[in-house]
Amino acid sequence: MHQGGSFKGASRSFIRRVAYLHLFLARVAQTGWR
Repeated sequence: MHQGGSFKGASRSFIRRVAYLHLFLARVAQTGWR
């Protein structure tokens, strides 16, 4: 893990990844895991 520098960039990327994962899980839940 980098100490300082592009922490904001990494945080934004992490948030975006979590958002996509959340949307994916929500879709899977709606379809009933199938």
